[in-house]
Amino acid sequence: METDINTLRHSCSHMLAAAVKKLFPNAKLAIGPAIDDGYYYDFDIETPFTPEDLKKISDEMNKIIRSKVDFVQKEISKDEAKEMFKGEPYKLELIGGLEGDSVSTYMSGDFVDLCSGPHVENSKVLKAFKLMKVAGAYWKGDSKNKMLQRIYGVVFPEKDGLKAYLLKLEESEKRNHVKLGKQLDLFSVNEAAPGMPFFHDKGAFIFDELVDFMKGKMRALNYEINKTPIILNKSLWLTSGHWDHYKENMYFTKVDNADYAVKPMNCPGNLLVYKANVHSYRDLPIKAGEFGLVHRHEMSGVLNGLFRVRSFTQDDAHIFC
Repeated sequence: METDINTLRHSCSHMLAAAVKKLFPNAKLAIGPAIDDGYYYDFDIETPFTPEDLKKISDEMNKIIRSKVDFVQKEISKDEAKEMFKGEPYKLELIGGLEGDSVSTYMSGDFVDLCSGPHVENSKVLKAFKLMKVAGAYWKGDSKNKMLQRIYGVVFPEKDGLKAYLLKLEESEKRNHVKLGKQLDLFSVNEAAPGMPFFHDKGAFIFDELVDFMKGKMRALNYEINKTPIILNKSLWLTSGHWDHYKENMYFTKVDNADYAVKPMNCPGNLLVYKANVHSYRDLPIKAGEFGLVHRHEMSGVLNGLFRVRSFTQDDAHIFC
């Protein structure tokens, strides 16, 4: 019977953690779940992992996997778990947040982890894996917490699946939009404005053609098209709720000693356009669009070409009905 892919992924993350602890005994373990396209494990380690480290870790994983270790579950008391993981602060924090008096652990060879499973019965089925990259990741996704080292990997039931996946990545890389943007002289990014793309003449031409195309569609559907300021007073953002709930993602400035914010969304400005006139119910619905330049303070670690940026034109629609 074929093993569930997420069980394979989760089991491989345990092999990754086992290998890291073997090679880097001082590394502290965080979490290692299965994700949509593979798995990862987070580690607290003084010196960031290098590509050479990944090769060593992968080789060590192969050694452990070829030794055909069983995955054995054991329920233990919270007190036993705290003693078992007394040198692992992240595991102790997780244990403290669990309900009930007992916790689930899994042992594979001489490595044991805090985990509810499920896992494969034996490591021998993990024969088609690859470690992909290292990235920084905050503990529990909170920037107030420590930055950990996250190792990503993939695993497949058979080597043909891994081979096909790596070929797909290779073909995808040939179509990387950041590379194509440079080769075709469409856009660039610059340290003068991280995450804020510079559209060159050809890129701006394509951009304008797309906007003109959309405007034609909108006019045919009786949309009015507005244009609102990029910087708006704090009072508006307090009313909209952005100041209280989205402030960490906004940029701010002062004008005449008053607080202003650069808009992260077009909606509040379009509401002010609506409020500029008195409307009868006979006027409704009013359909209003805007191609508005917005700015959002994304974390530097997630910026990616035109996929994840700090400034972009948002094609918004607002329907008053």
